[in-house]
Amino acid sequence: MADQFLGWGYVWGGNNPSTGFDCSGLTQYIMSQIGISIAKTASDQYANSRHISAGQAQKGDLVYFCEGGSVIHAGLYIGNGLMIDAQVAGVGIGVHRVSQLSSYYPAVYGRYLNL
Repeated sequence: MADQFLGWGYVWGGNNPSTGFDCSGLTQYIMSQIGISIAKTASDQYANSRHISAGQAQKGDLVYFCEGGSVIHAGLYIGNGLMIDAQVAGVGIGVHRVSQLSSYYPAVYGRYLNL
């Protein structure tokens, strides 16, 4: 479902197709499309998810990145170490390796789906 937004630009605070998306707005919107209501901010999304290990992560889980103990970024895990996320202006929404960010910011995972 998130594939339709690949190539879109990053919009700070955006959380729907008419405004565009930031990272947590994209994850919030995608989850809402399958009937799951989650918070807007990445930190609140992670806090309210079922925390899982990287080894447990499956397609449809969310991956979060931390800096200084705070969650600062969110993406939709699509398997094989890849995620779809909305990164800063100039990068936008794309498929990225989790390791691209996790080498700088520790990654943690959360689950909302009953997989």
